Amino acid sequence: GVDACVRDKYGRTALHDMVEKLPAQASRVLDGKKKTISEYFSHIQVEYDFSALDDYDDNQSLTPLAAILKHHQLDLVAHPVIVRLLKWKWAVFARDRFMFQVSSYLMTLVLFTIAYFQSVHEERLDA
Repeated sequence: GVDACVRDKYGRTALHDMVEKLPAQASRVLDGKKKTISEYFSHIQVEYDFSALDDYDDNQSLTPLAAILKHHQLDLVAHPVIVRLLKWKWAVFARDRFMFQVSSYLMTLVLFTIAYFQSVHEERLDA
């Protein structure tokens, strides 16, 4: 059969429609995106194929990942391929930015707290 991730001229795939109307079928398509390469006792090496799951182009409609979120398909969000994709995106794109923003916020909070307590302490000494 035809790959469910092949795009038409509007940028949609069959996976988009499956996500919206047939989530069980979409889960089967996602199962095909995970391939076990080797098993050695409790060590299992798995390869994930993220192609077409999160490709974005200006003339495309939603990515399949965005469609999963838009249609609130929580069972698909919990699918191992999607979980692995989100972990990869977190590690590659989001984690460093998030940590920088949290660090900046905490630094600002500490500085304002120190400044406040110093001003209160100086007012008590002046009184």
